[in-house]
Amino acid sequence: MDKLFFLLAPAIAVTTAMLAFAVVPFGQTNRAGDPSGTYQFVIAPERYRHRVHFRRDSLTVYAIIMGGWSSNSKYSLIGAMRSTAQIVSYEIPMGTSILASYF
Repeated sequence: MDKLFFLLAPAIAVTTAMLAFAVVPFGQTNRAGDPSGTYQFVIAPERYRHRVHFRRDSLTVYAIIMGGWSSNSKYSLIGAMRSTAQIVSYEIPMGTSILASYF
């Protein structure tokens, strides 16, 4: 097995799963010392949420390929390539549906 990929693949998978919360707004809250202003607890602004989501999904592909490669088995690599092909094939209609919502 490749130890670097074996340790890096789950770290990338967990990181991409946690990045899903970057686009979720957590509600309105008053700022400390400013009773008139409110802001949302969200990492990515609303206009960038779709871009952050697509970039996060593309990083998931790397985690799956590294996981299949790191075990040094041809069957796990074939399974990872199959899963990657499935993820990529689902990203294309998702991207076109988001693109169509802008027009």
